[in-house]
Amino acid sequence: CGGGEAVPPPVVPPMDTTAPAPPPQVPVPDPSCKEALDQKHAKTFDICKTECLASNLESCLLSGKFELARSGADGATRALPFFGKACESGSEEGCLRASEAVRPSNPAESVRLAQLGCKAEPATDFGVKNCYAAASVRAGTGKLEELQAALPVFANGCRKGHPQSCAAKSKAEAAIREATAPIEYEGAL
Repeated sequence: CGGGEAVPPPVVPPMDTTAPAPPPQVPVPDPSCKEALDQKHAKTFDICKTECLASNLESCLLSGKFELARSGADGATRALPFFGKACESGSEEGCLRASEAVRPSNPAESVRLAQLGCKAEPATDFGVKNCYAAASVRAGTGKLEELQAALPVFANGCRKGHPQSCAAKSKAEAAIREATAPIEYEGAL
């Protein structure tokens, strides 16, 4: 009806059966937690959390730090499970951070966590700070037996060059002297 010429069908070249098929798409594995942080990966927290749950101490610490940075006022509460897991697995830094996070709401738990990170001879500055933190909460009660228990911990920290331990040692010694000094009675016979 249009009177024009018929358009021939397109010519499809024969398929080359000798060429290899393209390789299948292999998914790129997620980076490690540390790599994800360095690369500012979109799934950083999920990657770090997964590694932490698989008992990777460094990932627990990084997850906790990530929560502190992104969670504002709720940061310490949200970071606590990660720092706690690191602490329970032997990380002095994890113990210190967990102890600091829980201290306002639960001083007894703060002491327990700090004591976990306080070794007889702390290996790191975090260990010395754990010892100081645990002893400070105990000494803060003002009870003689707690002051006496805290004193050698402060002395050890002071020997290791921790200035707050030195100051606390002097303060605890003065409080112990005052608490154990004989009481003078006016007009005693």
